[in-house]
Amino acid sequence: MKIKIIILSWLLLAPSISFSQEIFSINGIIGYNLYHSDNSLPITRDEDFTNTFGLAVGYKFDLSEEFGLKIEGGYLSTIVKNVISETYTVEFGTPLEINIDIIQYSFPIDITVTRKLFTLFEYGLGVSVEGINREVKLNKNYEPNLFEDKLNMLSIGGNAIFGLSYQIPSIEKFSIVANIKLRYLFSVWENDKGRDLNNYNHKFFQGNISVGLGYKL
Repeated sequence: MKIKIIILSWLLLAPSISFSQEIFSINGIIGYNLYHSDNSLPITRDEDFTNTFGLAVGYKFDLSEEFGLKIEGGYLSTIVKNVISETYTVEFGTPLEINIDIIQYSFPIDITVTRKLFTLFEYGLGVSVEGINREVKLNKNYEPNLFEDKLNMLSIGGNAIFGLSYQIPSIEKFSIVANIKLRYLFSVWENDKGRDLNNYNHKFFQGNISVGLGYKL
């Protein structure tokens, strides 16, 4: 009886075992902010949040022969250099040069349901959560610090992905992975530190291209 139960269980689980696959990946990222709400603020002047660079690690497993679930976390940075660059003359000593940068550090987490397209490709939709730290600061170390402004935020939104995975012929467990990802996020919480942020809405629409290595677990 026990043998029959074991055989029956194996027959029921065999289809899922045949397509079960887990992949760990690490990617380098280059991106572009197609829209960023802070570009309309007076502090950015004629400069914009545009290019972004970073790194991501991901874990993907199959839900069925056709669908999979991908969880990816990363780090992104966007720097707007010299949004304010002024030189002030002083009565005594050398002129005082003031240069102010805006830096946005992002820590996105994406959960995406993917669907296979042919052999090498996949596409998917998912949800995103992102912790954001935005700093406006002098790009030189003056003492005392003349100006620095920090804002921490939590944003939520969605993502869409189109991906490629190509197994390296000579190395069975490794593959080349590449993704095009679109992500839209808007803030749901800001650490105001006593400031009035009632009319402040932080949101952005970003496109990323990532390339890296995958490892089949």
